[in-house]
Amino acid sequence: MDSIGIAKSVLYYYFKRKEALFATIIEMGVSSFIAMLKEAIREESDIRGR
Repeated sequence: MDSIGIAKSVLYYYFKRKEALFATIIEMGVSSFIAMLKEAIREESDIRGR
């Protein structure tokens, strides 16, 4: 945890179990990926509409 500058206790304050932390990380990654896909689709639509 030294690399990000927080103590393990901080993580366990917000995430009572490792599974909850893992699920949150996955959800954030998937949300980010979906946002990137939507942007790529929008850009492709803009290019085709010209």
